[in-house]
Amino acid sequence: MNNKIEKIQISEVLEELGLPPDSEYLGYLIHRPDTDDFVMLASDNKECSLWMWSDTPEGAFKFQDYSYVTKLASIYNKAPVMVGLVFDTGNMLVFTSSTGQLH
Repeated sequence: MNNKIEKIQISEVLEELGLPPDSEYLGYLIHRPDTDDFVMLASDNKECSLWMWSDTPEGAFKFQDYSYVTKLASIYNKAPVMVGLVFDTGNMLVFTSSTGQLH
């Protein structure tokens, strides 16, 4: 199992997606593809498991710590989820699956 985290540049992601270079990186999101929802709130411990979902990236919680968000995503076991990046282009928010940790 390879646990090495690939480092990626924001400028490379923007170019790959064809987004304006002045798009603002907002953070990482947890996305549930089967329902097309995004984590709004998550708490998972011995006493309680609470996951609240938003139907848009605007309502989602924007995580800043890659290690934390990937660990949290790995805990959710009701359906497959993915960690991705969200950018504000000025006109809309754009979500894309993450290929690594930004630096």
